[in-house]
Amino acid sequence: MFILLCMHKDHDGLRAQFYRERAELEAEYQKVYNNMYNEVSCVIASLLDRNMKTNDSEAVNQGVDAPEEKGVPNFWLHALVNQDLLDAEISIRDGEALKYLTDIKWLRKGDRKGFILEFCFNKNPLFKNSILTKTYQLLDEDETILHKAIGIEIEWYPENCLTKECESFFNFFNPLQIDEKAEQEFIEDMR
Repeated sequence: MFILLCMHKDHDGLRAQFYRERAELEAEYQKVYNNMYNEVSCVIASLLDRNMKTNDSEAVNQGVDAPEEKGVPNFWLHALVNQDLLDAEISIRDGEALKYLTDIKWLRKGDRKGFILEFCFNKNPLFKNSILTKTYQLLDEDETILHKAIGIEIEWYPENCLTKECESFFNFFNPLQIDEKAEQEFIEDMR
């Protein structure tokens, strides 16, 4: 029996080492990803600058003001509607709101058992929030079992709520209901 306990302790030690090393590797790759994302932003900005200069010269020649739009117009809206799983979820009204979306970020939670999605928006006529978040809490370090998914409450301006009595992409930010009984059974089976 003592040998089995020692082997179990060794196993737990290896597992802990694995998670430490995996966290270090993920952090290393996250830096590489961030550098790549920054490069993509620079390329998009340079393309925009080139387009803006063309638009400026055309505007001067036509005697009108150049557009003030920055970034690639509707980039995130196009990115989302071109995802097979999301396209059906985005209504025309949602699309109008998603035109104000400027960035989507994935952030690791400090406890390593979850992550946060941040949707960053420019000021818009539909809601007050500049950032909408969805936080995913996981039960295990393997990141396979969802414990909770908590969305932020959207502060809609009066008469502009896109989720009232209808399907909307913005329902994504509602809390995800987890079957507490099934979760408890899973935890007990893990013991």
